[in-house]
Amino acid sequence: MPSTAEVNHVELSSLHDAELVGLTYESGKAIRLAFVTDGGVHISIVLRGVHRFVANNLLDGNIVLDVLSTKFGNLALESIDDIVKNAFPEEFVTEPPERALASNRQWETWLGQIKTGDIHLFVIEPSYGGAVVAVCSDVEMIQTS
Repeated sequence: MPSTAEVNHVELSSLHDAELVGLTYESGKAIRLAFVTDGGVHISIVLRGVHRFVANNLLDGNIVLDVLSTKFGNLALESIDDIVKNAFPEEFVTEPPERALASNRQWETWLGQIKTGDIHLFVIEPSYGGAVVAVCSDVEMIQTS
């Protein structure tokens, strides 16, 4: 029997060429991303306990190249630092020193928790349109049709 990570990785790979059709903030620091696969299947991914979230270049026709998450084991730990620093550059500041120290301490904590699996990094790499990066407590996939 395949592990949970293998099953979810297969499901994640089914989002290749899917369209990101919705993004909804839900109560309790949750964000729901809605997708329609090229086969017409509706899938939602719910990010719970969101600490940081960024979505760039959302346009009509947001086509997914890849969905990556440390929760499902398809995101290399070596790439985590670069991903978050590129997605959240304004949070890795050096001036003023008191702001830099507080921000860096928070990110050091989160990066450590991501690497131990206590929280997760979630990434949508686009073929076309929007990119998404989130730091969150949990990632849940739900097939809605």
